[in-house]
Amino acid sequence: MDHSDPSLPQKVSVPDGGPAAAPEFAEVDFSDEEALVFNVIMVGDVNSASFDLLMRLFTHPEKAQRVKIAAAYGAVNGRFTHDEESGFADKRTQFLIDTEEHHLDIQNAFFEALIASAEERTLTLLPYTMAWFPSQNRETVELLAWSAKHHQNWWARRFSVFFVVEFGGGRRPCRKGNSAQHSRPGLQSA
Repeated sequence: MDHSDPSLPQKVSVPDGGPAAAPEFAEVDFSDEEALVFNVIMVGDVNSASFDLLMRLFTHPEKAQRVKIAAAYGAVNGRFTHDEESGFADKRTQFLIDTEEHHLDIQNAFFEALIASAEERTLTLLPYTMAWFPSQNRETVELLAWSAKHHQNWWARRFSVFFVVEFGGGRRPCRKGNSAQHSRPGLQSA
């Protein structure tokens, strides 16, 4: 698979089992990385070559590739999380369960991508994605506190502040099983 410049969108059809009847989901503009993330999550086949490729990209030896795939995950997550008709949220929940052994690698790529976004002064939805990622820890809160102070994009700063205030105010950060108030249904402790 060629890894694209995220500014070069491609049309992607929603996989079988998706909301094909909803015209707004019939075709969406995606970069190659966004299409890969979306399709792996929506299809949910952990034994597929696409799933393996996605996991390898989160640990790619080149930082630029790790940043690109993490940014793509953030973009897809931001675009579809609250779109109930897409079924994305439920599929993502299963994806997060299926990828638990890879969470540290995925989280590290998120961290690198958020820092790169701040350095490059680009928009990112990663603070939102990181806030609800199941493997949050003190480093997540510290990085989002840094983002709240240093990111050039107002949205990234604002959401970073929200997360730090909501989850980092002297309490332990939200982790799987820590608090019923902040846990996500369907995610179980190992």
